[in-house]
Amino acid sequence: MTPKPPSNGTLDTWERQVLERTNMHRAHHSAPAVSWNSTIQAFAQKWVNGCKFKHSGSTKYGENVWALGTGDGPPDPPGSFAIDDWYSEVKHYSFNKPGVIDGPNGEEMGHFTALVWVATTHIGCAKAVCLRGTIWPDMDAEFVSCNYYVPGNLYGPNNDVSYFKKNVLPYHA
Repeated sequence: MTPKPPSNGTLDTWERQVLERTNMHRAHHSAPAVSWNSTIQAFAQKWVNGCKFKHSGSTKYGENVWALGTGDGPPDPPGSFAIDDWYSEVKHYSFNKPGVIDGPNGEEMGHFTALVWVATTHIGCAKAVCLRGTIWPDMDAEFVSCNYYVPGNLYGPNNDVSYFKKNVLPYHA
């Protein structure tokens, strides 16, 4: 069992934006609201502080990573930016073909499915400024990682997609 998360009152502005936007998108897919978890957030923070733009490889949590670069100094976008970018993958996802998270033309959908995965109960996200030469040679970047417990994007035995059918539900207003 994950540790009890702090109340939303202890979150900073960026964390609150991330949590609120995550729960807004989840609600549109009949997924219950998730709670912020400081243990998961600390895991994410440790990862992004290393400025290696890739997944951590954790099997304990699901994970989405995102980065925004600029040549004009470190960016500082609101917490909703990464969440909305991941959610935008919904346009490629076929609810009639659940479990397909990589499109034939390189479209990604796994960030979206992780974001709205019904069984997920807790998240922790973090950001770090990564200076020019760490992620991109000619740009400073903000690197974001959101980690999810219970992790999503799971297939059953023999690549059974029933977990996707139960956990990635169609949009409703």
